[in-house]
Amino acid sequence: NYLSGTSGKNIECESKSSGRKKVRVLDVGCGTGAISIALAKMFSPDDVEFVSIDVSKEAIELTKENARRILGDDIYGGDEKDRYYNAFLCSAAEFTNNIKETNKNKVDSTKSDDHDDNDGGGCTDQFEFGFDIVVSNPPYIPEKDMETLSEDVVGYEDYGALCGGDDGMDVIRDIVKNLPEWCRRVNPNGCDDGDVSYSYVGDAICWMEVDTSHPKLMRDWLTPNDNNDGVTEKHNGGVEFVEGLSDFFGLDRFVKLKIKTW
Repeated sequence: NYLSGTSGKNIECESKSSGRKKVRVLDVGCGTGAISIALAKMFSPDDVEFVSIDVSKEAIELTKENARRILGDDIYGGDEKDRYYNAFLCSAAEFTNNIKETNKNKVDSTKSDDHDDNDGGGCTDQFEFGFDIVVSNPPYIPEKDMETLSEDVVGYEDYGALCGGDDGMDVIRDIVKNLPEWCRRVNPNGCDDGDVSYSYVGDAICWMEVDTSHPKLMRDWLTPNDNNDGVTEKHNGGVEFVEGLSDFFGLDRFVKLKIKTW
């Protein structure tokens, strides 16, 4: 898988340069778990830990089954915080500690079978983020193109796993919106009296597979502009377009984003 190969190189570089013990990787819309499990197989549990999320319960169950089969039967044994591979039932939009957002979408839709309930109140109840690398093969096919798909695609894939809305970018926008939160870390010393402070991962990376129409749209959307004083303005939470890459057929298929530290 192309995403596994490219993000694997980033993990290797990050693991060598990071001052922390482990590199943290998030797989958004994991499906069968193919990307994150392939990456987990490439690295030692001592160096990297993975979190996979998907809005489909069937997808999470399949990811867990594949993780057990490929990474070991005891992958889900012990305390959740001690595992190096976790999979949660959660959409990209709902994977947030923003109380307003979590209150819109009740707990049942955001938790895996073995995740404690989270009411969004207090540091101990929050998701743990601080990801160095985010990978995703989200639903990205524009609605108008769905009828052009061949039977060998639509016959084996859930509609929601393929269609990304009118322009194919509904989930992509959710990912970009939440990337800054996903790539920052709660400072445990800042939890007193309900106050939370954050430290930021160095310039984190996001790799996504997208529709061939998206790289140009995302380049225009996520390329920072200089203001009248020649200063680069922060927008989209500091998410920047780095490059678009072609697949093996020469089609524009992948984008690399950087979550800028400001």
